Amino acid sequence: MNLRTRYTLLFCIFLGFIIIAPLILGFALGWRFDFSTRRLLRTGNLMIRSLPGGAEVFLNGGNIHKKTPATIRFLLPGEYSIRIEKDNYEPWEKRLSVLPGQVTLAHPENDKIPLFLKAPKVTPLNVIGSELTLSQGTAWSWQATSTIFLLQPDSGKIIETGLVNAADNKFKIEYSPDKNWAFVLRDGVVKKIVNLLSGATFDLSELMGQIIEAQSLDDSQLLLRASNNMLYQLEPKTQKYALRKKHVTAFAVAEDLVYFAKDSALYSMKKASSTPEIVAASLPNFSSAKLIPTADRGLFVLINNNLYQAQSSPRLIAESVKDARWYDEEKILLFFDDYNIWSFSPDQNNNPDLVTRSTAKLALPQLVPSIKQIFYLESGKVKTIEQSAQGTRLIRELAGDSDHKIIDFVVNPSGDLLYYRTQDSQIFKAQIR
Repeated sequence: MNLRTRYTLLFCIFLGFIIIAPLILGFALGWRFDFSTRRLLRTGNLMIRSLPGGAEVFLNGGNIHKKTPATIRFLLPGEYSIRIEKDNYEPWEKRLSVLPGQVTLAHPENDKIPLFLKAPKVTPLNVIGSELTLSQGTAWSWQATSTIFLLQPDSGKIIETGLVNAADNKFKIEYSPDKNWAFVLRDGVVKKIVNLLSGATFDLSELMGQIIEAQSLDDSQLLLRASNNMLYQLEPKTQKYALRKKHVTAFAVAEDLVYFAKDSALYSMKKASSTPEIVAASLPNFSSAKLIPTADRGLFVLINNNLYQAQSSPRLIAESVKDARWYDEEKILLFFDDYNIWSFSPDQNNNPDLVTRSTAKLALPQLVPSIKQIFYLESGKVKTIEQSAQGTRLIRELAGDSDHKIIDFVVNPSGDLLYYRTQDSQIFKAQIR
């Protein structure tokens, strides 16, 4: 091979390298030629994880022979239909958008998609409940014959309290937000209190006047509001109590503060202090209200079915609201009316986000943060919907039918057990995941 031939060969190799190297580098960086648009586009990735894992992954209807957890790489920008299937579980399907140079998570607010059983394992609890009370998804109670039962869904433990006589067939149980106390009410009046840590019970009927609202101040003390709008501090163990405030129409206990409504204004004071500071003035006239504090010293108030964010000048968030609850872990306020469920995140937007809407009445929405699902009651059936607004929220029907309509339910904190009561007052436990 002569010198000229060698130079020619080296030049061709160099020229080929100049042409091919960028193509190889671009390919490695995720660039692909889209023949439909005749353009060079940067691709994106799609990550799919499920709980439990091992679910078959389908892309645009075709089995790609991958199981979760799976990452689908080098997808051209656009919308894709994703479906995952696993034996004995309901399939999960959604259309997702893949963006150039980005990783799209199939379930963005949680790294795993919760899969629900096709046939939940239902077990009757062999008790008949004439009344049932939910405690923010963490405790449950009902009356069977002549006693009240307490149930902790996370442990599955059922406690027979014996708190109610046979004649007392109308009652309600409320729980303190810290889950340390239960309050037994009859005809809107607190009759007994139960320390859920020690199991000790205390009778209020002979201690003071009619108590219509109660919350825990700390592990050993309570705040009680009487029907004459007096706010008392009580130490149940010693039965010593003292007057804290007069003319209080509503109150709520937060981490280190006590909020209360008085004379069409909202106030706060430290737990160990009686000096109030004004939170919001010029509230609409009301005879009662529900105060909803947050862990970061925010406050919402439900007045005459109107929901406000408490500020120096209260801000109206929504009208005709049935009830609302704040979730500190997610920093989300969940509220509903007869036909809509909404969420509101003060840190992310200024307007409520519609979760779901129905022509049938909705009730008892409750968020389970561990799996990012919102459970609710519709037409005697328990349903769940994704908290995430990415794509179309999937709705699943979990329990209940026309012959066995559900009227109350609660989900345990891990979102795998559902306790519910049917219209014939039967109590059931269902393994749903």
